[in-house]
Amino acid sequence: KIPGWIGGFSKLKYLELNHNGFTGEIPTALLRLTNLEHLDLSEQQVNGAPGLTGLLPDFAGFGQLSELYLHRNVLEGDIPDTFLIDVSIDGAAKIDLRHNKLTGPIPDVLLSIPQLSLYLADNKIDAVPAA
Repeated sequence: KIPGWIGGFSKLKYLELNHNGFTGEIPTALLRLTNLEHLDLSEQQVNGAPGLTGLLPDFAGFGQLSELYLHRNVLEGDIPDTFLIDVSIDGAAKIDLRHNKLTGPIPDVLLSIPQLSLYLADNKIDAVPAA
């Protein structure tokens, strides 16, 4: 599991923990790292580990997050309507949620992110917002 003490690094800007074989849900302690600009928890399905599971957090309060990599896990459910609602960057943003078990529509809130690259392959997304 991702250790809870990670939430104590409140000024952290860059966190890359891909390919570590973490399991379980994304801990709420990690959601205290609202200064992050880059978060990579991708490809946790290594060496037989099931990967990260549970619902996709909304990452509300992450105003500067421009790169989010969560691909190749087992996150499920709808993408929250408030997903990345507080992102206020001027440049490009990259969100990679490929190869999970996400369902439902892409939330309208993502339309407000300029220069968004959004990767959703191998999920069960069933609606795309009108621009």
